[in-house]
Amino acid sequence: MTGSWMKMCDGSMFFSGGNFTKNNTEASFPFVQITNESSWSNSVEALTYISNHFLGEFDWFITASEDTHVNIEKLRDFLLEFDKSDPHFFGYAWTGLLKTGHDGGYILSRPSLDWLVKEALQNQSLCSEKYSGSERIRSCLQHMGIYSGIDARVHGAFLPRNSFLNSSSWKTILTWNTLLNRDIALLAADHSLNCPVKCHLYSDKSYLDQADAVTFFVHPQDAGKLPTVRHPWQRYVFFNIESYATGEQLPKLPSLHNWSMTYQRDSDVRLDYYGQLLRHTQSAEEAKFVDQTARKKTKMIAWLVSNCHPPSQREKYVNKLHQFIPIDQFGGCPGSAKIPYSCPRNPKYYGYWCDSIPFTTDYRFYIAFENAVCRDYVTEKFFQALDRLMVPIVLRKADYLDIAPPNSYIAADQFASAKELANYLHYLANNIDEYLKYFDYRKTIKVAWHEEEMLADAYCRLCRMLHENRTSNEGSDMRIGWQQNTACVPGFADNIKSKQ
Repeated sequence: MTGSWMKMCDGSMFFSGGNFTKNNTEASFPFVQITNESSWSNSVEALTYISNHFLGEFDWFITASEDTHVNIEKLRDFLLEFDKSDPHFFGYAWTGLLKTGHDGGYILSRPSLDWLVKEALQNQSLCSEKYSGSERIRSCLQHMGIYSGIDARVHGAFLPRNSFLNSSSWKTILTWNTLLNRDIALLAADHSLNCPVKCHLYSDKSYLDQADAVTFFVHPQDAGKLPTVRHPWQRYVFFNIESYATGEQLPKLPSLHNWSMTYQRDSDVRLDYYGQLLRHTQSAEEAKFVDQTARKKTKMIAWLVSNCHPPSQREKYVNKLHQFIPIDQFGGCPGSAKIPYSCPRNPKYYGYWCDSIPFTTDYRFYIAFENAVCRDYVTEKFFQALDRLMVPIVLRKADYLDIAPPNSYIAADQFASAKELANYLHYLANNIDEYLKYFDYRKTIKVAWHEEEMLADAYCRLCRMLHENRTSNEGSDMRIGWQQNTACVPGFADNIKSKQ
């Protein structure tokens, strides 16, 4: 580290919780011994030390483990796009990727480090023990309104030193099934070219014996058609985008799957299939467009719905809300407006999203109630509403705390009644400055939800793990674990309506 990338930094400091003795080549290297009570206490102690001693000397602060090589030139070019006086956090969670269990690294601007140390690190309500490493730092800052930035250029700047840094080898990934009758390998192919590590992505089953990983998006009709053996060096990956409450009843799987790839945050490979919020600096033209579009809106709430009686029973809450505020409903369910439009399933837009309905220009709010209320389950309804400059109304706030800034959506379960929610929406419609605050997040965040990009990002994460040769369990029927971990609440919308 001292002889390579760290020479290009303006300053550096090494923290160790173990027994560390400097050798002659490291005699002049700044070093601080920390208590090493836990990885989290190490992070708290190190960040506090840096803040107390160096906060005023540097604009950006990078943390990296001893297993990491950082491309400083690439990071400098990337950071030039951002105002150093604003709170920023950039990083990529490598939880479980490196053999040591460390993260690759993350970047904090000076204001973010200052706020983190002074207001968050000792506050468990902000820094949940649910996460570790950079994921916990990200959670701390996000609860303070500082949303994390994920960018392919950051991915490529933090590289595991001991594995694929100087490797030109390729790994092979086979996608066993289609996704909604479309070839996953073809969908992700173009955007996968931006991945800093290299994998061949195939859908031809003849590659089964040579594939380093095989992803299975299993359907009921696949019963008896899946491989029943696996090479010891292969990774069989359980792939799913649906919640247990809304998905099809899956067949019993061979006990061969040793990695998971789903929307659940604790999956081996996190699959943000429905969308992401990425770090972005808003231009003056973009700010003007947002302001003008928001001010011109004349209608209250839009709702596009095709599943009329889902497990969440969302329609019961909407019917109650409709007693107090106008809701324009579109789709095939009872109560929908009789307006002709076409909603073909389009690879560009997941689901049945209709360009011909004037959502962007007319409606202030959009009902983004999910079919099911399950842990970590947030779909395109939410991300597309954000992208189209509507404020999403969601069912349960807890499902969005780690996904989006708190001032970007409105949660129904935070109101004493549907009438109280309607009154608040009327208040926002009549107070434009308060309504506009729900778009402040767009100054530093952009919405990404196109299917090809989301798939490519997930398969890039899988590719990284293959190159690192991460260990895995012997294999199991992951369908069972996935069902048990969804933590779905049937009838949630009706439940909160009844309590109000």
